[in-house]
Amino acid sequence: MSTFEIGTPAAAREAASRSRTPAATMRLRTKIVLTLVGLGAAIWLLLATALVFNARIAVEREISASFDIASQVLDARKREAERPGNTAERVERLSFADAGARHVRITVLDPDGRVLPAAAPAEGSVEDDDDEDESAPPDWFVALIDVEPIRRDLAVALPGGDVYTLVLESSSFDEILEVWDDFRLVMPITIAYTFVLVGVSFIALNHIFSRLRVISDGLLRLQDGGGSVRLPDPGIPELRPFTDRFNDVACALSRREEENQQLTRRLLWIQDAERQQIAHELHDELGPYLFGLRATIDRLGRERPGDDRLGADLASLADLAQAIQTRTRRIISDLRPMSLGEVSVADLVEDGIASVKRFAPDARIDLEAGTLTGSYGEAIDLTVYRFVQESVLNAIRHGEARRITVAIDDRFDAGGRRLAVVVTDDGSGVPAEAVAKPGYGLIGLAERVAALGGAWMPPHRADGRTRTEIRLPVGDDAAVTSMGKSDAR
Repeated sequence: MSTFEIGTPAAAREAASRSRTPAATMRLRTKIVLTLVGLGAAIWLLLATALVFNARIAVEREISASFDIASQVLDARKREAERPGNTAERVERLSFADAGARHVRITVLDPDGRVLPAAAPAEGSVEDDDDEDESAPPDWFVALIDVEPIRRDLAVALPGGDVYTLVLESSSFDEILEVWDDFRLVMPITIAYTFVLVGVSFIALNHIFSRLRVISDGLLRLQDGGGSVRLPDPGIPELRPFTDRFNDVACALSRREEENQQLTRRLLWIQDAERQQIAHELHDELGPYLFGLRATIDRLGRERPGDDRLGADLASLADLAQAIQTRTRRIISDLRPMSLGEVSVADLVEDGIASVKRFAPDARIDLEAGTLTGSYGEAIDLTVYRFVQESVLNAIRHGEARRITVAIDDRFDAGGRRLAVVVTDDGSGVPAEAVAKPGYGLIGLAERVAALGGAWMPPHRADGRTRTEIRLPVGDDAAVTSMGKSDAR
């Protein structure tokens, strides 16, 4: 599809993007990822709370059960120690009373209240847990799990009359250590699971949004005139209806665009044919009458050589006839250049530049046509001619340009084979109001370029010069008739 002004839709979209607030520009993907991270953190917090709560209940039950069992064991030791026998042996047994105990600590006090030294604890006893090592739980964790300590003092009267005291105290450290080991295993796994979930979700979202971006880019291209754009299968069943409908709409728009372009091109050809017919009629019908009028004036002047008044009137009539003939030739040239269809597009443009130079002799106009020696058909040749003529006149009239360069090039670009015509000048440029409200010449030029499926870039400043350009598709297999001035004449 043709475009009148290159880049305008993108500029409008950029301006609309800048007008959005920061809150409105947060991407949905970011919102989803943040939601998943927040959900994972909430799950981790709930799981940690549940573990701590259940661990506290379990520790309380375990300590209570162990304390009851230890109390029963101490009652049995007391009864045994109070029976007649060897006192020293019974004291030694009391000092070994906590051997193998779990979750409790047993301290033996002599009659003077001094603590008797304990024997080496058995494997798995509470003293093992008092050793500081890398697996010890932090203080904040101990504070969360620890329960209210339990204590019982039991007096033992030996046969010799000495009274020893057994102090039974609960100790939750080893149970807390077991919970801490479970906590250190479960929570990292939960955190890792959260990160894996977020990572997988991010990859899935990237995949989905990449497909949505393809659809969005397709819509932008369709908006900018890319009626031939088609979307591939997204690979996501839920998005396939969108791409299918998009391709259906694009096909329908492409057909309508082609029909409209063919209709516009047909109207252009009809218009050119009418112009050609009018030009021929002016030349063939009016020309002989003007020639006859001038011949009659010359004859009358020769027949009445002595009549000064008649001679002056005849001279005035001759000047008017000459002015009418000159104006008629200019109208014919405006309707249809006389050399159109007989010379190459480069020679046609050169003729147009020569006609402009007669009105602006101080301006230097250079033509860079390379090796172009052929014609691209009257429709394209005439469009190039009109574009160069209008652009050069605008540069001189509005920008007061003194040096103008016209470049014509047959090139290949992303859209295929195109005839590019660029006009640059050293003037001040065309005023903004003249571009915003183009005259008849620019409107007609834009319509011709659009009808031929081309693109037109209005005059703009670039690198200190004024530049305007048209690009016309000529097709990879366009037939270019080779001709030149010497061939045509």
